[in-house]
Amino acid sequence: MRSIHDPRTDGGALRQGTFIEQATPALVGLWRVLGRSWYWLAGLTALGLALGWVFGQMATPLYQATATVLIEAARSKVVSIEEVSPGLSSDREHYRTQTQFMKSREVALRVIRDLNLVSHPAFAELAAGKTKGGQEGTGGSGADGAPATPAVIEAPGSSYTVRSERSVATIPAEERVLAQLMAGLTIEPIRQSQLVLVKFTSEDPVLAARIANRVAESFIQAEMDMRLQVTIAANAWLAERVAELKTNVDISERALAESREAANLLESRGNVVGAGLQTENVNQRLAEARVRRAEAEQAYQQVRPGVAGRENAPAIIASAGVQRARDAVADAQARFSDASSRFGSQHPEYRASELALANARSYLNQQVESAIASINKDYQLAMATEVALQRTVDQTRKSALSDNRKEAQVAILQQEAETNRQIYQTFLSRLKETAAAGDVQTPQARLVDSAVAPTTPVSPRKVLLLAGFGLVGLLLGSVIAIFRAQTDTKIRSIEEVEATLGEPVITTLPLLDRRQQRHRGLLVVGEPRTFFSEMMRMGAASVQFSLLDGERRSVAITSTVASEGKSTVAANLALSLSRTNRVILIDGDLYRPNVHRLLPVDHPDRGLAQVLLGDVPLRDAIQRVSGTQLEVIPAGAVHGNAFSAATPSRMRRLVKMLEAKYDIVILDAPPIEVVSDGLMMSTACAGAILVTRSGTTPIMLVQRSLKRLRRLNARILGIVLNGHDYLSAERFYGEKSSYRDYESYARGPDERDNEAATLAERSKAMLERLGAGRYLPGRSSKVSESTPPR
Repeated sequence: MRSIHDPRTDGGALRQGTFIEQATPALVGLWRVLGRSWYWLAGLTALGLALGWVFGQMATPLYQATATVLIEAARSKVVSIEEVSPGLSSDREHYRTQTQFMKSREVALRVIRDLNLVSHPAFAELAAGKTKGGQEGTGGSGADGAPATPAVIEAPGSSYTVRSERSVATIPAEERVLAQLMAGLTIEPIRQSQLVLVKFTSEDPVLAARIANRVAESFIQAEMDMRLQVTIAANAWLAERVAELKTNVDISERALAESREAANLLESRGNVVGAGLQTENVNQRLAEARVRRAEAEQAYQQVRPGVAGRENAPAIIASAGVQRARDAVADAQARFSDASSRFGSQHPEYRASELALANARSYLNQQVESAIASINKDYQLAMATEVALQRTVDQTRKSALSDNRKEAQVAILQQEAETNRQIYQTFLSRLKETAAAGDVQTPQARLVDSAVAPTTPVSPRKVLLLAGFGLVGLLLGSVIAIFRAQTDTKIRSIEEVEATLGEPVITTLPLLDRRQQRHRGLLVVGEPRTFFSEMMRMGAASVQFSLLDGERRSVAITSTVASEGKSTVAANLALSLSRTNRVILIDGDLYRPNVHRLLPVDHPDRGLAQVLLGDVPLRDAIQRVSGTQLEVIPAGAVHGNAFSAATPSRMRRLVKMLEAKYDIVILDAPPIEVVSDGLMMSTACAGAILVTRSGTTPIMLVQRSLKRLRRLNARILGIVLNGHDYLSAERFYGEKSSYRDYESYARGPDERDNEAATLAERSKAMLERLGAGRYLPGRSSKVSESTPPR
């Protein structure tokens, strides 16, 4: 969306977007912005496609060969040596490590030397051109020019040799070839599998296939060499450790035997174990006795002599005898209460119940004392049991401590001997396995699909290149379209006029075709049923209603700059108003008079200039347009002091004189931003109408003109938007209007029937030409002169 001035500010602030764009979704607004600059989009997209085609034709074709390598996570092996070969796990990290090792420097150097790439035509120029002194580099040579011999490592007890690339110094030529080789090499793991694609890109398809296969083979060989080197190093280290461990085992076993003999202990630890079990059982019984003693002591403390309320202690209440005695007391108490309420103290029933209550209470006291005695007895028994068990534990512990001390010393020596023996057996087993692994090596990976020389280049991809350049052109065109929309400050829609200028739109006039341009001053009379004439009559009605309440009825028609159609608007507005009013039109633009060109007048050289200079009376300057009721004062022959004679006071007096004779006075004033007479003539009338051309006049200039009119207290009746492209405004700005529906609505039934008959006649004539062979597909046919025009 574009930035435009807001009339409610002091001319400096910018408002983002127009009224119609603010009320439109962002995507729709963007689509309309791009549609307005479709030619930029199409042109830059076509340019991008052309550039893409040129680059595709000029680019050197590159071929890519692919070899497939399978990395086995769980490789088959004769012996198990994972513990001495670090980094050979079968998890995901192992798979990633192998793919990274495939791109290592060691593998690349193997490929360079095996294929002698420094002498290959594809690499020779790079290698020779960058060598010191300008000498050509030779593949596989050392720093002194002698052939580089790889170091050889022999596995103990085997005839297998390992080539070590780490001990060979490279030359600058190899370094440069290595950089180019790595640039064309691609290692691509296949997800959810153990396969790896080895790709190499080169201008030579055969070389690309050879290098891809050699990289896979060199990786497999390098991985096997690395594992064998680890095995050999581990074998040497294990041999030393086995000898040391054998000596430790002998020493620990001799010390164990001497200790058993000195302590007079059996081989088995049965006695010690039995004593320990006995001590454990006694300790468990002692713990249980302590718990029972604590419980008995707690109960005794609650019922010991001198404790208040001991008959209500939980242990007493829980006693079965006490509970039965309490129940008996409760029953006796109930009978006594019943008897006391019914009989007197001398009644036998009363005395019997009283005696029963006394006996029940006595029985309760006996049961309480019996329970207290039982609790005391249990407490004494628990204390005695605890003391006896403690004595037994002390005796058992003393006898076991002596045996434990002796057995502990023997156990330490025995454990040390067993540990040394286990370590020795483990290292001896690993020594035998590594010795066997020195003769047997299985590959960690294998080549499952060899690369073949490709026949189709992978670069340049002409379709993608065209699409990419075309997309860049489209994006660049979009950026330009958005930038143009942001910087466009011209009026494009009707809603934008009121939203940005703050003045009402009196009417909006459409674009005129070339035929209408020739007689544009008489359109409302010559073509009354066109959309232009209808909108002009609508504007005339608005002007007439605006002047109803005022004493003065004069209107100045002006514009911001030249060529905005103010004279055309003034002429057609005057003709529209003259149908029901006495109207006079004054051509006040002495710089560019146009009224005499738009309207037929008899004496164009006699007009306003002569009246202001006093050369011609006012009545002689007034002329009637033939065929209408409109009277006109043309600009006349402008020369000499005519410009200085058009002063504000003279123009104001002239307008007032004409207002007294006519219903409406219309003054065609000069543009405001071009000459100063435009402001002066606009203030001489009761109101002013500003004409602006759609899509041409910058909004800032229109705002400046309105601001000048307001400073002079001119009454602004509204804006006339001239030359408006309704179709473009509807398509690119979302404007809604009745432009499309007016012609079909304004035409009567007879016209529509005539048009249908004309179309039928044309169709019939076309069928006749087809039957006579006068019309051939793919060629243009000429309509006969008798065919009526559309």
